Amino acid sequence: MKHLKLCMLFAFVILATGCGGSDKSETQPITDEDTTGVDSGAGSGTDPEESTDDNNGSGTEPEEDTDGNNESGIDPEESTDGNNGSGTDPEEDTDGNNDSEVDPVDPVSIELGSRAEWLSGSWGVAWLPEYFENGGIEGISIQPFLDQMADFKTLDFIQVKLNDGYIYSPVHTAPHKLLESFWYDDGIDRDESGEPLQNLVVPRWGDLSSDEPESDQLKEWLVSIKAMGFKTQIYMNTGNMVRDTIPGTFPDVQTRWMEWCDTNTEAQAFLNSETYRTAAYDAETGEYTDTSFTERAYMFCYLEFVLKDYAVRYGDLIDAWVFDNPGMISGKGDNPDNGLLEDQRIYEAFAESVHAGNPYAALA
Repeated sequence: MKHLKLCMLFAFVILATGCGGSDKSETQPITDEDTTGVDSGAGSGTDPEESTDDNNGSGTEPEEDTDGNNESGIDPEESTDGNNGSGTDPEEDTDGNNDSEVDPVDPVSIELGSRAEWLSGSWGVAWLPEYFENGGIEGISIQPFLDQMADFKTLDFIQVKLNDGYIYSPVHTAPHKLLESFWYDDGIDRDESGEPLQNLVVPRWGDLSSDEPESDQLKEWLVSIKAMGFKTQIYMNTGNMVRDTIPGTFPDVQTRWMEWCDTNTEAQAFLNSETYRTAAYDAETGEYTDTSFTERAYMFCYLEFVLKDYAVRYGDLIDAWVFDNPGMISGKGDNPDNGLLEDQRIYEAFAESVHAGNPYAALA
């Protein structure tokens, strides 16, 4: 079942937009447009006001470099020495140890839009392996795909998935102990030899007593991309563990996830520490009193205990994040249009989670 779309290439241009800044109340929310099913969604964070012509909304600047030197959108102060013109910082970690720690910085202090400057006029491709669930993604190498990219002269970044799209969004490409705990050893989820039959939504960790997974292929993908001089972009679907429809290959994961958030002492303490994590903003009262969004808490739970954990693990191996299907956020009580921070707490939590790993990462 380990089929790869090795030859599927999606080229696109992304313009720098408000991808994090100094005034949270002015942060541009993800466009409230459901891009469900567009798994190539390398440009899925596109501003709704951008062009929708056949150029994929590229809004290409007339000064954009097309001479094959891959200088488009590169800050003149960034390194262009043999790194495929990607602007990769010469001190950037490429050995997978994430030992080039990002200097402590308050993400709010970073100038609005500056994180995405390198994306202006850049070109990227999305790598789309298939069949993530129940061990199907384990052991998949990105190298055959990268070998096909080696001769591209104007390629700046490569996008890989951290979770799958649409109703498969609970399935992830990187190991995670908590998510693996929802795969039971009950004679139903596994066959007689212990191999997965259902409800495994991550590559297996290995020795669960260890702090590090025995194999982390997403890390290997990111390191390999960096080694070729490209920047990295992570695709995620915002549905994560709260999609309404779960395929038969992992029928119980959503229920088990919600039960964990509802009963785990640490999770409950986190959720109850801020009223906006369990209730949405009521503009008339100016308080968080709207409890009609029953799955709101599960979104915050995921961002704190799963997404932030991934972001910290990979640190500056990730240069940018793209979150698809933002309708899942507004559907949990946030308002993407009114510009009020009080009404965009889930959007804020997405940014805080990913910037816990790399405060300079662009976010759309």
